Formats: sequence, C-alpha cells, structure tokens
Amino acid sequence: MQDGYIIVEGTLTEGGTFSLLRSTEARQAELPARFADAAPPGGRTVEAVLLDRDMAPLTHASSALHFPTGCQGHGQFQGVGLVRVALADHPKARRMELYYDGTKVLSESVSPRPPEVVIKSFKVSKGQARITLEGCASCDIKIWAALKDGRRLRPRSTRAKDTWSVDLGTLAGFAEATLVVEAVAGFRSAEVSCGAVALPPSDVSAWIVEPEDGATLPFGKRISLIATLCDQNGRPMDWCDTSYSWRLDGKPLSRTSPQMMAWRADDPGTHRIDLIAGGTKAKRPKILASASVHVAQMTDAQAEFFDLIKARNEISAQNDGGTSP
Repeated sequence: MQDGYIIVEGTLTEGGTFSLLRSTEARQAELPARFADAAPPGGRTVEAVLLDRDMAPLTHASSALHFPTGCQGHGQFQGVGLVRVALADHPKARRMELYYDGTKVLSESVSPRPPEVVIKSFKVSKGQARITLEGCASCDIKIWAALKDGRRLRPRSTRAKDTWSVDLGTLAGFAEATLVVEAVAGFRSAEVSCGAVALPPSDVSAWIVEPEDGATLPFGKRISLIATLCDQNGRPMDWCDTSYSWRLDGKPLSRTSPQMMAWRADDPGTHRIDLIAGGTKAKRPKILASASVHVAQMTDAQAEFFDLIKARNEISAQNDGGTSP
C-alpha cells in the first residue's frame, strides 16, 4: 500500500522492553484520529523509521508515550506505556525500526507485498463458524466481525492447524455480521471476507442492585428498587427493548418503572422481590433476578409517633368539617 500507512501498536516498559500487539496497513481516510497527535514538547516519544534494503531511511514518524505511575505493592513496578505509531509507507521499505530514548527496541523486516490468504472452506453450524485458510502458515491471523453500523468486534475464536472456530455466541444480539479474516505478515496486511452470518439472540441476565439480598430494613424505610441488565457477554441491555416489571411476593407492584422504582417497607416480615421479563400480564413470566428482604417490626417510638399523627389528622378533619361547639 504505497499511498497508505503502516500502523504499529504495542506496549513498552520504562526499561525499554517492547511487545508488538498488532501491525496493519491503512489509507489516510481510514487512519484513526488517535494516530494524528504529535508528541508534546519535551515529552517522552517513540521514534519509528522505515529503511530500504541498504538500511537507508525512507520515512520517519514519532508518537507520544505516556507511562502511568508505577504501582506500589511489595516493591516498585515499572510503568508500561501504550505505543501507537502510524508510519507513512514506501514501496522500497524492507525494514522497520523503533527507538526509545535513542535505544533500538524493535528491528524487523518488512515484506515487499501483502500476504496471499485464501478461504478454503467456510461453514456455519450450531452457533459456530469454521474457517479453513490456505497460505496462512507465516501470518498473524485475526478474525473480525464487521457490524452494520461500521464497528468491528473481535469474537472469541480458537485455532486448530489452519482452521479457526469462531464462537458466534460472543456476538449475540447484533442480528447479523460479516466475518473478516485479517492476515498480517512482515507489517503487510490483507483482508478476506467470509460473508454475512446470522447471529443468535441475546440471553438477558439481571442483577438486583438495591435492595441487597438478605437485607433487613427498618419499618417504614423508603428505598429504590434498582436493577441492571446485560446479555451473556456482559454488554448492557436497553430497558426499552423488552417489557420488564417488578413483583413483590408474587404480586405485581403498581406504577412500576422497570429500571428503578420507589418502595416503602411498611409490611413487617420477610418478602421476596422479583424482576421479571414479559410484563405484568404475562402468563409465564421469566424471573431474571430475585432478592429476599426482611422488614423489621414497628418500634414503640414509631407506634407512638403514628398515633400522634392519627390523632392530629382526626382533629384536622373535624375542624375542616365545620363543626361548632
């Protein structure tokens, strides 16, 4: 890609140990904005250079490097910074070198051409896609799922020789995605599309945040019933997509707000609170989460207070009725 960029991403310790995480190619229009930031004056930087076969420099780029504060545990640990460099490509590039504080931390060859990877077979069965490739022996292979909204996700995948098994369950809830094979060798990359696949629906899980299961509540305490929803992959769910409701001892709570509602603990004893899917009129609602709470008995001070309130209300009612002595 002579009119593009070579992107290098990795980690670097304060001691100068570099670990390459990913390298790929991109055109200017595809270049992420995070690679456009220049290093601040006087700040730490990483210098990258492309060389030809005679080790003559061709293109050069630098990137700001930030080390978080080392952790203090049994001893002081070295900080680890994230390296992101976008280096202008060159047709004669044959080597990539990376420098930190004048020390060479990476020196690897650059391939003159991108890898040629062919999809030998592609099958989808029982929530799993199997991709068999040819020409991938010396390549770093990553499987991506391209969504309709333009995002790309990395589904869980395992490799056995030249075959990758992709767990489509890790993409549940997105309806459809296009599986893309990214092959990288010698800082050159190529992509091959496997085509669109249908994805399984989300399996909703819920946790009741408030009240805590097994909690004891004072009589008359007003609390909020709060829950959170997510799918089987931990992604937050939208409360508006499905009908949810609360139940107290098997009976629907009135005027319920699905995500959070107020409830007064004014009935002494043990109660079960359920968050259900399917709405208040569902014949067989699915219980997503439950919590058991105990409401304490009314104290003598509370009883005396409520008696005074009741007496005051009775006097006010008589006065409002216009009775005369």
